[in-house]
Amino acid sequence: MSRLGITVRSEAEFTIIHVVGDLDMQTAPKLDAALHEARAPGVPLIVDLARVGFLDTYGLRSLLLANAEAVPWGAPLRIVASPAVEQTIRLAGADQVLSVYSDEEHALVGPASPPVRRAPGPPDRST
Repeated sequence: MSRLGITVRSEAEFTIIHVVGDLDMQTAPKLDAALHEARAPGVPLIVDLARVGFLDTYGLRSLLLANAEAVPWGAPLRIVASPAVEQTIRLAGADQVLSVYSDEEHALVGPASPPVRRAPGPPDRST
């Protein structure tokens, strides 16, 4: 049985969700509930997955749905990714729509500090 620990805290103008464990079919609903409860109009949401060892498509779906809801809430979703999580996001191509950061410090700074650990895309062959 997969175990997942989730804590939510507020810091300055941010809400930060810390997740520990594996995000999979069994645990993604718990993340969905935490994301729903933590949302507040205009408050940026950081999902810290630095201590997540495994992310499957159910967990990725949770992140993508929360990201899609960021526009109506008027606040971005920022993800702190462990190497395993970052790899799954990148392999799925979701790094094109999710804001992924290497640590909470960079996520707090936001778009002014570009996400790190991003693999370069394929070469531009349009020329």
